[in-house]
Amino acid sequence: MGSSFTGVAEADELLASSPEAFLIGALFTQGIPAERAWAGPWLGRERLGHLDVERLAAEPASVVAAV
Repeated sequence: MGSSFTGVAEADELLASSPEAFLIGALFTQGIPAERAWAGPWLGRERLGHLDVERLAAEPASVVAAV
């Protein structure tokens, strides 16, 4: 990825390496500033310790607390 979506190198690296992070970032772009939306997957991973979509679906209370 040649450009920065987020302004945070670690967040951009996650978007480039994780299809799940890219999908979550794309979903977040609805109604909030793009840089914040694209940093969302990285912030979520920092708070939850993972971006495993099966765990995200199975642990909604953890996701709500992280958001």
